Amino acid sequence: MKIIFILPGGGGGGGSYSVVQEAIGLARFGVDAAIAVREPDRLTLFANHPELEERRLPTPGFQDAPTLAAAIDGFDIAVATTAASAVLLDAALNLATSPPRPAHYLQDYEPLFFAPGSPEWDVAIRSLGVFPEGLRFSKSDWIAGIVAANHALTVERVSPSIDLDIFHPAYRQDERPSVLTICAMIRPKTPRRGPHRTARILSRIAEAAEGRLRIVAFGSTPDALSRHGVSLHRSVTDLGALNRRQVAALLRQSDLFLDLSDYQAFGRTAAEAMACGCLAAAPIFGAAQEFITHDENGFLIDTRSDEAVMDLIARVREIAPDTWRLMRNNAVRVGLGFSVERACFSMIELFSKHLRTA
Repeated sequence: MKIIFILPGGGGGGGSYSVVQEAIGLARFGVDAAIAVREPDRLTLFANHPELEERRLPTPGFQDAPTLAAAIDGFDIAVATTAASAVLLDAALNLATSPPRPAHYLQDYEPLFFAPGSPEWDVAIRSLGVFPEGLRFSKSDWIAGIVAANHALTVERVSPSIDLDIFHPAYRQDERPSVLTICAMIRPKTPRRGPHRTARILSRIAEAAEGRLRIVAFGSTPDALSRHGVSLHRSVTDLGALNRRQVAALLRQSDLFLDLSDYQAFGRTAAEAMACGCLAAAPIFGAAQEFITHDENGFLIDTRSDEAVMDLIARVREIAPDTWRLMRNNAVRVGLGFSVERACFSMIELFSKHLRTA
């Protein structure tokens, strides 16, 4: 089986981490896996994902439809990983000598990213229909459901993955620390992640806590926060932009990860937090409810309401040690289920079925 993923950018986000770790995982399973990347983004991709060079995964370059056609020629399946790459792949298929079967890995519902009627929105909508006989798959029922409801298209399901070599728990002697650590990611370049909301609520928590909570922000440089008009309370510790190992270390030291996004198509950082032994509070809208059971292994919150979030923080501070330990153990159990091996096996099953129907 020969599979090539098309990754049009330099990576560094959750979607690219999925693609890279799953392509490497497929290669470990004996699949001839590769990642096609735009030539201008190659150095950035290797900087963000040094494991590509370590594992010697093939990364053929491309610049346009003709060069992408050459890169995918002879593969069994070519997998678009974004709306733009799906449209480009559609053009490249007509130019390949031995074209692969197309697939679209839907990692979010991209029409939500853009203003309706904008050129980017048009591409996002058009991408969902470019492969009438192709394979569409996602890692959440929420994505599959929203595509089915809005476009009457079938989206198959694969298991999601996180890197458990990095995101794993550490033994903690305390059942519930006397001073809880709450952390949150702030990425102002991604509005749907609620950066201004997150900063506002972290500041409210800091004011109300009066030093009885440790509050930590991460995800962006101070310059990026300043450019987007995001300010933090003086009591909030801002660790800036962290790499994945630094994020994992922070999550292992934290008690609650707070995700105040508008919605989550999967909820990667919440899942990573759970695997690290940190409870997660994630938006009730989207796919986080597929693995978070409220009050059992984490919390689901209506992120439209600041008061709902503040009420949750007040309640979390009163959770008894025995309940805290039970919830944390439940969270770890769920988080450790998101193995790359499980995700890759589900892909192999799906790809094999797809190829048999050729």
